[in-house]
Amino acid sequence: MKYVLIKNKKRKSKARPVLVGPFLVIKNKKQTLNIYSQPLIDKLSLREINHDLEPLLRQILLYLASDEDDETQTGRYYDLLAKQRSNILNNYEKKLSKAAVEAYMQKIRFVAFELKKRLMSYQYQKESLKIK
Repeated sequence: MKYVLIKNKKRKSKARPVLVGPFLVIKNKKQTLNIYSQPLIDKLSLREINHDLEPLLRQILLYLASDEDDETQTGRYYDLLAKQRSNILNNYEKKLSKAAVEAYMQKIRFVAFELKKRLMSYQYQKESLKIK
């Protein structure tokens, strides 16, 4: 027996996937669907993560591309990214395979590294001003 998931644009379902044991359970009003395939679990979970994290990453990348130099804004974005990273690890680490977690964390680390590099340049500028 096979199931096919069809995305219906007219009617949105509020069913949320829940990890129960070695499989993912999607409950709807009328049906319950158990998913045992790890690649499919990874794909569904990463879609949820992207939905939560995409707006923040878009804001950060726009900020990094702009000419603004504001230490408090950079620190705020760095803290928000760290908070989202810990939220993802707490909620999705059990669902995802190690390869999927590593691939996703690599993207987050890249953006965090760019923010940290900008924060370090602020600290370097402050120290060089103190020496003079």
